[in-house]
Amino acid sequence: MSRPLLPLVAALALAVGFGIGFLIGRSPSRLATMDGAQAGARSRQDFAPFEGRDPDSQHTAARGKGANVKSAALTRKTAQWLEELAALDIAEMGRRLDATPDIIQRIKMLLYYSDQVGPERIRDAIAQANQLDNPESKHLLNFALMARWADLDPAAAVAHLEKSASAEQKSEMAQIVAGRWATQDLDAALTWARSQQDRRLQTDAMNSILGHLAHSDPVRALALFGEIPEADRRPGTVSVIFNEWAKRDPSEASKKALTLASGDDRKSAIDGVAQHWATRDPAAAQEWAASLTNPQERNSALAAVCRGWADADPGAAFALAAKLGPDKDAFDAINTISRKWAERDPEAAWRACATQLPNGPMQHNALETILNHLAATNPKAAAEKLPAHPSGAIQSRVAGNIARQWATQDVDGALRWAANLPPGNTQHAAMTSVVSAWATKDPSAAAAYALQLPDGRLQREALQTVAGQWAAKNIEAAANWVTQLPNAEARQNVLPNILYGWTAQQPNQASSWAMKLPEGDLRQNAVRGIVNNWVTRDTAAAANWINSLPQGQSRDTAVATFAPHILADDPEGAFSWAQSIGDERTRHQVLGHVARQWVRDEPDAARAWIERSQLPDDIKSAALRR
Repeated sequence: MSRPLLPLVAALALAVGFGIGFLIGRSPSRLATMDGAQAGARSRQDFAPFEGRDPDSQHTAARGKGANVKSAALTRKTAQWLEELAALDIAEMGRRLDATPDIIQRIKMLLYYSDQVGPERIRDAIAQANQLDNPESKHLLNFALMARWADLDPAAAVAHLEKSASAEQKSEMAQIVAGRWATQDLDAALTWARSQQDRRLQTDAMNSILGHLAHSDPVRALALFGEIPEADRRPGTVSVIFNEWAKRDPSEASKKALTLASGDDRKSAIDGVAQHWATRDPAAAQEWAASLTNPQERNSALAAVCRGWADADPGAAFALAAKLGPDKDAFDAINTISRKWAERDPEAAWRACATQLPNGPMQHNALETILNHLAATNPKAAAEKLPAHPSGAIQSRVAGNIARQWATQDVDGALRWAANLPPGNTQHAAMTSVVSAWATKDPSAAAAYALQLPDGRLQREALQTVAGQWAAKNIEAAANWVTQLPNAEARQNVLPNILYGWTAQQPNQASSWAMKLPEGDLRQNAVRGIVNNWVTRDTAAAANWINSLPQGQSRDTAVATFAPHILADDPEGAFSWAQSIGDERTRHQVLGHVARQWVRDEPDAARAWIERSQLPDDIKSAALRR
């Protein structure tokens, strides 16, 4: 992933996290205000990923006293984990984040940790977070702390942003700060957003404010929405506004939706009103949707009615949706209904979709949705229905899900089922999924099984799956296991996947491990993988590591990988690096590659520089001939 994309991914991930933690009221700090039973239930929801959850935990409510004992133990374990986390300093928190590969787990850690930082510490905490080595963890922690500051003192938070943040960070973080500010002092937040000279920052902040305001005053939110230039309006803002309005007064919301100009905003407003109205009064919602004169809007609104009606009466919603024109809206409605119906009565849902929908994508998707629900609740039942699905491609896809869910409860049973499937893509998907689920519990046993599989695609993918799951538990142990694989090709195939994640989280540890490998192809491939991943995240740190290497094959491999990466930003530097390669043949190849690439990308500048350079004549000639 390139460096410009990294903050965007981190911001998106944290937006999901804050949605979970704050928008639905699950900030971990609220545990302190709950009684024991509430805290136990909430802690299991929010922190179970840290606790090695029992695969049968969804059934613990039926276990009586044993379940209560287990719940109490989990609550104590969670409380201990939270106490330890709150005591960490910023540097140690950064190391914890580096060592936690799963993004959702990292977000939950950040939610709780940042919630413990008080007003007297927040400024110093952000300054310390900016000193972390890992750019991904640095950005995530900064984002979480800025969100916390916005809760404590939004005016101070935006003042800090304006003085200290880069343009990219300012735009990203302004969204969370402005939204939090709006919940405390709407007028002040609006005044600040309107005063911004940077158009992108202003529109990002305004859209975020409106998203929050929609929940309390959708009418005013819509009025303010008109201030944002049409080209800068965030997709989904109108939908949020009308969804909230329809919850309060669907009749008025429906009238206002019809005054909007044609386009995506009008469609999302009409559909939002229809769907939310149907949750309260499906007959009235259906009557209004059916009265629309535009055929496309009518079909779309009726499909939205079906989606809103699906919770209360999936059978009736299905009967209406099945009569709609076969467009994307009807497709989505049938999919929503089949999912919700399957939660109540999977047999009835399957029977209706199999017999009342025509054979085709809509039916296939609906049946797949039902199978996936069964896979999560009763994988054996899903396995029995799987052969009845009319699409072989979907059978293969769902088989993987069934096998994965089954294996969390019964690895041996899932393996027997997968092994008895007819050879082909469906069996392949099932087998690899069983191994993947097994590896999350016992990676060494899953690895031993994978090595017994016949050579070929199935074994190769099974080994890669084991490596990925093992790395999530103990990345160095996973890497060491790969080096012991008996097949050289397997080692070369599996190692890059581990190194990619390791370099993203702990580049110094990954590079140190690679240099302990004996000289040979495996070590050279490891070096290439580390440099390829590191240079896109932190070019300067990657360069410093390469400079620390002694002369030899590993350094030559690192430089040969590094030089082409920096060509676009520093072409002369790329040549300088290439000329430092010790092996003459490798040096010649890399210089030629860099020269030719530069001529392709920037022919005028490249030719002028190459002609007056001290490059070997044959490299000059080959590059300038292009």
